Amino acid sequence: RMKDDNAQSALRQSRSRIVALALIHRLIYEQDADSERGEVAIENLMGELCKQLRSTNRDRRNIELECQTDSYSVPLDLAVPLALFTVEAVTNSYRHAFPSGAKGKIELSFRQVGKEAILTVADNGAGYKERSNTGAEMGSELMHAFATQLDGSVAFASKPGNGSSTRLTFPATAQITGRLQS
Repeated sequence: RMKDDNAQSALRQSRSRIVALALIHRLIYEQDADSERGEVAIENLMGELCKQLRSTNRDRRNIELECQTDSYSVPLDLAVPLALFTVEAVTNSYRHAFPSGAKGKIELSFRQVGKEAILTVADNGAGYKERSNTGAEMGSELMHAFATQLDGSVAFASKPGNGSSTRLTFPATAQITGRLQS
């Protein structure tokens, strides 16, 4: 019922974070074998997150969200910051990459490369100039905090007119068993 677009956006962002946390717990209970170890299957987590983020942004049908993940499991204590990082990165692309209803694509991928797990969220949107601390960097501060919780690092890359990408790298805790796409 709120009329202010900024307030509505903040509430949608908060809702996405809460839904991500609820999703993790639902997946733990649904996964018989893995739930005993307190692990979450990344392909299920990312697939469901992508569905929810598409639904949350259903008014932006001109933006395609594609998700590709390796089959991989993470402990619950890693799944929470990973899910919250993902929500933040994808939401940033939806919000900022495609101004004025522009058409585009967001690609989320999760891979294991050697001893590292890598989550990448990239878009083909407007891109941006690299900025120093402007105060509008709350999203990137949150992503840095989530990366720290994963004992990892985050890197941002962009060029005006050529899209942007956010890459999270953290130590892999298990071996990949396959590749899935949604």
